[in-house]
Amino acid sequence: GFPDALSSEFEASPPTGGGCAATEYPLNYLHMGRFFQHEIFRHPRILEYDYIWRLDADLELPMGVPCDVFDVMRRSHSVFGYYYYSDWEDSRCGTSEGREATERYAADRGISPNHLALLPVNSAYIGLWNILEVRFWTSPQARAFQAHMDALGLAYTRRMGEQVFYALATSLLVSPAALHQYAGLGPFRHRGQEIIMGKREVNGINVIADDVWCPEASEWDCNDFFECVERVPPVLQSGGARRVGAGDDEL
Repeated sequence: GFPDALSSEFEASPPTGGGCAATEYPLNYLHMGRFFQHEIFRHPRILEYDYIWRLDADLELPMGVPCDVFDVMRRSHSVFGYYYYSDWEDSRCGTSEGREATERYAADRGISPNHLALLPVNSAYIGLWNILEVRFWTSPQARAFQAHMDALGLAYTRRMGEQVFYALATSLLVSPAALHQYAGLGPFRHRGQEIIMGKREVNGINVIADDVWCPEASEWDCNDFFECVERVPPVLQSGGARRVGAGDDEL
């Protein structure tokens, strides 16, 4: 269902995502976004677990997962694990509104955001692969922020997805050291397109301490399986193509 404060309004005029990416989204899709930002952390069954592993239904892992992803989270003391970071989430999809709401939330409560200022406005931890520590995401401070953002209805009015919400919540509440990028599990295929690695640096600063660029290794990653081979994107495969490393932004 809808957030309580917006239920009557949305039932009378069902939202379509506010023109995010010039697309009208089915209502069930918008409900999904709300679920992964708010509702899931209020489901009583999740308290039976230490972690939630969220994967897209249209995600392919052709190389398999060569490590215990939950053990990685435990050993690295992480509250959030992701595969792919982006600073080019569509600006029509609630990124500015979400950032402004987070900054107001912090100012009104006297909270000093941990590393929000480091992240560009259009930052997102792409939602096709996320691992969330239940203890943190169901904590009073996390739930208070979830409830505040949920009441604004951005998941419906601007189709702000969980990938933006997770970037806002973690940058508000925890140190970058509490985040973990699974850099050694690629390549993935999402909707038939290959995704190799997300960015390591944000505004020139290495935000994630355990993140790696090939061929450097981190004890927390599965990099020996990744092989760090150079790849040529299909668009460059014809004559004169330059070689592109596995961490190249153009991929």
